Amino acid sequence: MTSSEEEGEILPDWVTDYEFFNQQNQRVSFACLPVVHGKNEAVDNTNLRIFLSAFCNDGLERFYKQVFAWRYELSYRQPEISLLCKGNHWIKILNPNRQFRAVVRSILITIQCLHFVKRNPEASDESLWCHLARAFSTYEVAPSEADIMSHISLIRDAAEHDNDVASSKCILRILLEQSPEGKALKVGGLQLKSGKFIVDDDVDDSSDLDELCNEEEELFDTCCSICDNGGNILCCEGRCMRSFHATETSGEGSCKSLCLSEAQVNALPNFFCENCQYQQHQCFICGMLGSSDISCNPEVFPCVAANCGRFYHPKCVAAELQKRNDGLVEDLEWKIAGGESFACPAHRCFVCKQVEERKVKDMQFAVCRRCPKSYHRKCLPRDIAFEYDCEKNILQRAWDKLLPKRILIYCLDHEIMPDLGTPERNHIYFPGSDKEKKASLENSSHVAQRKRKLMASQSSAEDNEHADFSFRESASAGLVGKSPCRS
Repeated sequence: MTSSEEEGEILPDWVTDYEFFNQQNQRVSFACLPVVHGKNEAVDNTNLRIFLSAFCNDGLERFYKQVFAWRYELSYRQPEISLLCKGNHWIKILNPNRQFRAVVRSILITIQCLHFVKRNPEASDESLWCHLARAFSTYEVAPSEADIMSHISLIRDAAEHDNDVASSKCILRILLEQSPEGKALKVGGLQLKSGKFIVDDDVDDSSDLDELCNEEEELFDTCCSICDNGGNILCCEGRCMRSFHATETSGEGSCKSLCLSEAQVNALPNFFCENCQYQQHQCFICGMLGSSDISCNPEVFPCVAANCGRFYHPKCVAAELQKRNDGLVEDLEWKIAGGESFACPAHRCFVCKQVEERKVKDMQFAVCRRCPKSYHRKCLPRDIAFEYDCEKNILQRAWDKLLPKRILIYCLDHEIMPDLGTPERNHIYFPGSDKEKKASLENSSHVAQRKRKLMASQSSAEDNEHADFSFRESASAGLVGKSPCRS
């Protein structure tokens, strides 16, 4: 909860079961309000008087306020929508009232479309509609092209402000269809003309449909972030995308877990870890906590890769990315601190410096759980062993089948504790858990919560190459599941 500057009242950071009304008490969409692209951007004057009616405090209190503008965020695992209230306070909206769904259905479909194409710029139209159909499977009317076309100005605006959206083949086709016949269209640096796309269309999109439709399912970590083992895990739906053993009995016994009871887990309508809830994340290099609140002088910044979830201080990650070019470190540090996107070192092989190719076994990554160091299978040092060698006193450092199409490792920079079989498990810090590593929470805001529980099935006897992970949507309670454990 945050205090309004003008009135001194306590305002919620998020609400749910929302509806919007005009002066005549008619239901209206928030899309009629001005859209802004940053919390500090000036809001255009509007004569519209639109009011937000919703529940806050876990549904215990009714909230009713006039709102003046809205904005969307596509960088997180799920798109987020916020409304501006009096006192320059932004309130995140979660789920619409069931009777209000039809009013905001088309704008929600459009935002979901933009979120998908930002993360999957090479996706085909077929994979986009596959995703939208699943995302809105509980709605009475399935998504259609008319829903997106009704917000073509928003799509055009998004393409102008976001290079990832602008480079999407789906978005380029949509914009080209709406441009006058024969007139060239330039979006995000790409030149298009009616009937032709000056982009690389050599890829057979249809052959990758299943993989694209299931890509978001691989975003979840299939091992507990505390003990690095499988079992019954609870997935955070925040920006970190980590998973945890929620209870003491859900792991293998040696995991500290989140120390929740089964009743507490079952009672949670959603789950965000404390780092995501308070927007305080650890740098994956130095381990220090820092603010990740993009609206108020962030200290740590997320890797741009959609399946990463790691955060870094600009100074720490710049030094790693420019190890061989000391003269460029400071310049890169300033760029990252200024908001320039970056891919962290974990996405290139430490040996050959090439990227991962999950379809090619030798090019799949072995990923360290304690630092941003990765190796291709073919480049993995022999000292990072898959089995314990008593004669040579070499401890096991690598495990196959715990991660989908990847190897879980601890690189040689981390000492293995024989009693645990892992490095020391003191690497996770939540806000307030360590005074020396605790950053200020004064300006951090709660993140809207959604809970997922992961379902994973063991691989079949015919194909034991890696564990096969499947996820099943639930409209109210999220996902439930279990992942493979270290033998």
